[in-house]
Order: sequence, then C-alpha cells, then structure tokens
Amino acid sequence: MTARRRMRLMRRGGKLAVAVLGVLLLVLLTAVPAFAADRWTDITDMEWAQTYKITADEAASVAEGYPDGSFRPQQDVTRGQFAKMAVDGLGLTTTHPLSPTFSDVPRDHIFYIWVEGGVKAGIISGYSDNTFRPSNTIARQQCNNILGAFLSGRELETCGGIQGALGVYPTLAAWFAAEGEALLGQFADGSAVVDVTVRAPLIWFCVVWCLEHRRIEQVPHAR
Repeated sequence: MTARRRMRLMRRGGKLAVAVLGVLLLVLLTAVPAFAADRWTDITDMEWAQTYKITADEAASVAEGYPDGSFRPQQDVTRGQFAKMAVDGLGLTTTHPLSPTFSDVPRDHIFYIWVEGGVKAGIISGYSDNTFRPSNTIARQQCNNILGAFLSGRELETCGGIQGALGVYPTLAAWFAAEGEALLGQFADGSAVVDVTVRAPLIWFCVVWCLEHRRIEQVPHAR
C-alpha cells in the first residue's frame, strides 16, 4: 500500500469517527431529558411533592404566584385570594354580574369573578355591613367554613343526608347538634369560633370529612 493511499484511508477514517461521535452526542442529548426549572423561584417543585403531596402544576391551577416569579408560600392568604383558590380548586363557575354583591368588591376588582362565583355557589358570604373585606387575612375558621359549605352541600346532594359516626342526618344542623358540638368541645379554643350556630357546623364538618377521606396531611403550619 502506497503512502498516498494510507493517507486517504486515514482521512476517511477520521471523517467517519467524527460523524459517529456526532451521532452519539445527538442521541445522548435527545435521550436524556433536561431537568425542568422549578415553577417558582422560592419553592421547589420537589418541595410541593414531598411536603404537600401535590405537584407544582396542581398548585398553579388555583394559585398563580406573583409577577416576579415567586410564590411567597409563607405569606398570609387574603380573603380575596382564597376566594379564587376555592372557586378554581373546587371546579366552580366564575361569574360577572352587573351588580356587585359587596360594596368593597366592585366589578373591576381583581377577584370579582371568583368572589361572585363563590357567592352564587353558596360557599362565600360577607359581613353584616355588606362588605367582603378581600384584603383581610383569612382565618382558619373562615377557610373551613367555605370548604365545609361546599362539602356538606355536595354530600346532601349526592347522598341525601350527612353521614355521621352514629347515623345519617337530614341536615348539617342536625348532625352538628348530635355529634359535631361535642367534637368541637374537645378543643380549648373551640368556644372562640365566631357564630357557633352557623360557622361551627360547617367548620367541623370540613375537618371531619377531610380527616376521614385522608385529605389532610401532616404539613408544617404557615409561619
């Protein structure tokens, strides 16, 4: 074999090696998925899954976060924000009536359609002065009151009664009188519930329902 022929073969071999290497790199780059960035800058997608047992996408379906890319998980939730979370999270319909229900939630308010959707669904109410106070921090009993109104209404609609530990009751008030009031009395601050005749049954029904259906996990309290 002449020296010129050997040089031609070496060049061909070099070109083939480069081509094979290029193909291998392409296969590797397409076969190994890139790690997706976390949805928000101040809480990782893994933390949503490990701590709260939901995905970041599921969280985003009811809470969008802030324009700067943060979620601010330790920040207090307002009544307006929770109205949106509840209506979207429970699959309820938003609405935009011509006349506002509350004097402090006008038609151009950012949470107007969610607040009005919650009112129409019967899960949201305001104060005696006809205000909703959307910027106020929502209390735990208010959250449970909203969720309890939805859950008890759904159970009455689908089952025809409220299933308790001792029987089935025709109304939420009947269930609370027979079982709920004693359960609420186990807590040192149970008497602090505002409007015991209305809020307490809804609040405690929500807690009992969630515990029985394993919807409440042991998660850290907001700081």
